[in-house]
Amino acid sequence: MCEPATHVNADLVTEKCTDKTLKVVIDEKMSSEEDVEKLGISAGDFISLDPRTIVTASGFIKSRHLDDKATALIRLAKEHKLNYAVDIYPYYGSDVETTLRAGHDIRHGLISPGVAASHGYERTHKEGVKNTLKLLAVYIQ
Repeated sequence: MCEPATHVNADLVTEKCTDKTLKVVIDEKMSSEEDVEKLGISAGDFISLDPRTIVTASGFIKSRHLDDKATALIRLAKEHKLNYAVDIYPYYGSDVETTLRAGHDIRHGLISPGVAASHGYERTHKEGVKNTLKLLAVYIQ
């Protein structure tokens, strides 16, 4: 799917997977067609999906259920020169909503490394995980 995250794509449940909507993600850092060819990958190659967690040599982590609960403490990330990104999930919910509906008045926030294809065959990177841990360490100090 071109946008496989349910938090962003309201039509995901009804969208048909076709050759026009299918997106194949290669877990390598590339910026050109030549970079892909250097990996020995070409049009027509067979692909398969493995639902188990895989950590690639280049640092990508992919699996089911990584679940992107990402928001960022931007000021802290900037102050400590951490790599970060802000994203918006218009169809996202969390356990905090239940707590608030129960009448609890609490501060809350969700931070996480970014995850592509949330609730699908998910993908993130070690650098994102490391920066999230650094951000948490700064926050709790």
